Amino acid sequence: FARVNTNKGRNIKIIKMKKIALTTLTLLFANINFAQTNFQWEKRDSVAKTKAQLYSDTKMFIAEEWKSAQSVIQNDDKEVGMILVKGLSSQTLFFQMNSHNWTFSYTVSFFMKENKYRILINNVSCTAARCQQNEWPHIICSDTYPGWWETSLNEERYKQLMLALKTELQIIVDSYDKYIKSPSKSDW
Repeated sequence: FARVNTNKGRNIKIIKMKKIALTTLTLLFANINFAQTNFQWEKRDSVAKTKAQLYSDTKMFIAEEWKSAQSVIQNDDKEVGMILVKGLSSQTLFFQMNSHNWTFSYTVSFFMKENKYRILINNVSCTAARCQQNEWPHIICSDTYPGWWETSLNEERYKQLMLALKTELQIIVDSYDKYIKSPSKSDW
């Protein structure tokens, strides 16, 4: 008599279930590690510079970061120690044999006083979404996937797009922090 292995099918199902559970836990853990409550970045710190030096260095940073400082500065008050910038971010994903492009607007507020500075990025929103000549829905910026009906994207692509956007905005904060802590350019 040949013995029939009836456990083989059951073992394959158990292995598949373990893989699904492991993948789910990995994704859950990844979301916990990189979670953010909203699309807002803020950095406050002290530096050995006067308010005037911080203001001048911030203006130089804006000119170098956005290339056209006059077109992005929305409010500039030297006495108060505040500069408000409106920026744009363009993100592209290639899928379905096409480049899909999204434009996001955001606000960067720079605050300065004696020996202290603050940078705040907020008001991040999608202002345009295109694929060739077709308009796409303006998606919301969120840490959680709002669904295909809201984005016209699957979850993986949506998270990839949000990660690229977050990375770009975090680079602005990190670059400003590094720039403002370096010696003033006006002290040549």
